[in-house]
Amino acid sequence: MNNFREQNPSKREIDKVVSKYQNHKSDLKIDFNNRCGYCDDHATWRSSFYEIDHFVPKQYLSGKEITDYGNLVYSCRYCNNSKRAKWPTGDKNNPNDGKAGFEKPWTSDYSNIFRRDDKGRIVSDSDLGNWMIKNLNLGLKRHSIIWQLDKLKSVVEQIKTHYESKESIDPKIEFLLEYIKLNEMLRDNI
Repeated sequence: MNNFREQNPSKREIDKVVSKYQNHKSDLKIDFNNRCGYCDDHATWRSSFYEIDHFVPKQYLSGKEITDYGNLVYSCRYCNNSKRAKWPTGDKNNPNDGKAGFEKPWTSDYSNIFRRDDKGRIVSDSDLGNWMIKNLNLGLKRHSIIWQLDKLKSVVEQIKTHYESKESIDPKIEFLLEYIKLNEMLRDNI
């Protein structure tokens, strides 16, 4: 089994008052390492699909609570649409009952609920984790594919480092390095 995340989000306490919660997106992107707070997919795979989720749904909030940074999560569209206004406890101060509900995705408790199997699938041994997997659609194949691609990227970096200093490179390796370079250029411009 593998860790769910390589790096946990580090959510800052931001007191900045904003008129629209969307004004916090750039800060959330930084705090969540450019990854979805729920599934940990990196935004390079569909950056236009990254949104802001209200951890405690808006229907339970009033006034300034709707724009409060402390309640916002950088989220891919898949997780945001799956979560929507789900809040099984009905109490804004209680995110779960141990079996159903949510854990704050910016805490280490969240990362401890989940693991990744050898194919990158998100798994859990707890009732709460399994409830979240089902209700956030964390079992989507895209999550394991993106995890595998992230793992392959680190291998690619090792290959690039190894061959950068070589004067003569096998044409197949040179072709692979060119493919990698073009792929990265495309991903950076999505």
